[in-house]
Amino acid sequence: MAPKEVAVDRRRRMNKETQVPAKKLKTLVSMKPIVSIVIPTFNRAEYVGQAVRSVFAQTFADYEVIVVDDGSTDNTKEVLAPFKCANFSLSLSA
Repeated sequence: MAPKEVAVDRRRRMNKETQVPAKKLKTLVSMKPIVSIVIPTFNRAEYVGQAVRSVFAQTFADYEVIVVDDGSTDNTKEVLAPFKCANFSLSLSA
């Protein structure tokens, strides 16, 4: 079964088991992504943007992207600034 079909099958089962109206099901599932992609980085501004763009280019859409920056001194924060959206978060460590 393809990943997209698995997600649809999971949603159908969830709808049947919990009796959530199909209209609200998309919102319910979107609130809790199936997949979390964690990208650790330290002074890798030249690669981290490409990594995030690669995730956003996937056809599977039920995910969240978490970039953990361990105190980079390069321009990592500036490279990641354009990616602000609902399924993206940046965690900064000192």
